[in-house]
Amino acid sequence: MTNTPPPPPPSYAGGPQNQPPYGYPQEPQQPEPKKKSWFRRHKIMTGVLAVAGIAIVGSALDGGEVEEPTVAVAEQPAADEAAPDESAPAAVEAEPAAQDVKEETEPTVEAEADPSVEAEFEPAVEAAPAVQEEAATEEAPAEPTTVEEPAAAEPELTTGQENAVGAAENYLSFMAFSKSGLADQLSFEGYTAEEAEFAVNEIEVDWDEQAAKKADSYLDTMAFSHSGLIQQLEFEGFTSEQAAHGADNVTVDWNEQAAKKAESYLDTMDFSRQGLIDQLVFEGFTQEQAAHGATSVGL
Repeated sequence: MTNTPPPPPPSYAGGPQNQPPYGYPQEPQQPEPKKKSWFRRHKIMTGVLAVAGIAIVGSALDGGEVEEPTVAVAEQPAADEAAPDESAPAAVEAEPAAQDVKEETEPTVEAEADPSVEAEFEPAVEAAPAVQEEAATEEAPAEPTTVEEPAAAEPELTTGQENAVGAAENYLSFMAFSKSGLADQLSFEGYTAEEAEFAVNEIEVDWDEQAAKKADSYLDTMAFSHSGLIQQLEFEGFTSEQAAHGADNVTVDWNEQAAKKAESYLDTMDFSRQGLIDQLVFEGFTQEQAAHGATSVGL
């Protein structure tokens, strides 16, 4: 029978002196502890940075100027650098050393302002005046609105009023009238005084223009001096201003009117030159116009 040599003993960390005697049950190898992240291994440092960031954010929201502290962080080995393989006892010893480093760096911790955080909250602070203006606008009382009242409906005309208006417009289409003269004419036609008055007030007419037309029609049939024509227009019902406007706005030669008036007087009676001149002056002609009239008829 062949003797099989025993298997080689397992290797142990720490050297052969830590190996159990041959034939004793061997202890299972302990798995290598997982490496903690940088933040978990530096809890105090992480907390300090978080507190500093919150302080900066709060100061920015309050609108105050915050001094920009700086954080002096002790240089730590990069988290992604591969750590040398060490046994469990070596890993346990590393933690107190890390804590010592934290305690040494704590007094030198100064908050460092993060430009991105400050830039993020600056618009919020600048927007405060705009919010105040908005609130002031909302609080301002609304201006009262003016409600336009609907125009009152025009009253309906009676049959008599409607006919009187039509008759007044018909008269003015072929003859000149003063306002009172037209009302008298409508009353003469049988309309009541109220209907005649309503008609002359309802129609649209320029009474100055009517005075000028009436003056023209008088001069077509008889001779007048300037003042005599004004008196005749006033007799027809025109006002003094309307009568003067009519006499001033006709195309007429007053010397010629004096000659026509002198001729009409001589057709009915005899006059001396001076007597005829005096009569023409009485009619409103000037001394020069009266003399021209007497001369024109041979006196």
